[in-house]
Amino acid sequence: MAQKWYQKASVQGAFVTGVFGLIAAVIIFFATRPSTDEASIQQEVQKEQAADLVDTPIDKDYLNPDAKLNPEAESKRVFLREKSPAELFAALEDLPPLQAETVIEKSYLGRWVRWSGKFYDASTTPFNSISVAIEWERYRRTISVEFDEVWRAEIEQLRKGDSVRFEAKIQMLFRSTVYLTDANFVKN
Repeated sequence: MAQKWYQKASVQGAFVTGVFGLIAAVIIFFATRPSTDEASIQQEVQKEQAADLVDTPIDKDYLNPDAKLNPEAESKRVFLREKSPAELFAALEDLPPLQAETVIEKSYLGRWVRWSGKFYDASTTPFNSISVAIEWERYRRTISVEFDEVWRAEIEQLRKGDSVRFEAKIQMLFRSTVYLTDANFVKN
């Protein structure tokens, strides 16, 4: 008889422990879950951040591969005041990294440049375009400028060290590297 009582108490103890465990799990779940107010605040912040990006004016003509042939689209291009990569990088140099990232996104990406430099090298890309390396300092610093295939004849005539003047859109920009696309040559 004593053995049955012990087994019964053991089963009841396991049941009580299980119930308390379940109650504790429910309490923890609701305690760590963000309240409706916190969740709605987070959603509002995300909406505001997305609206900031949408409201940032960026030249949309880069989506049109024939933009360089369309004078109307060309007049809508927003050009930077920086006249060289050196000026561009100098403007970013003293900014803290995260602030520079914000400035790059809002002020530079999608904008156009009109720069010159010395032809260094060229290669075809898998995207039916030609990537041209342009030297912009005496120390052989280069930028990558992507031209459409229609510029092949002009690019094939270039030799290392030839001066070139071009317009292109900033596709990617880091603190010391710039990648330009939708480029075309400009007469001096």
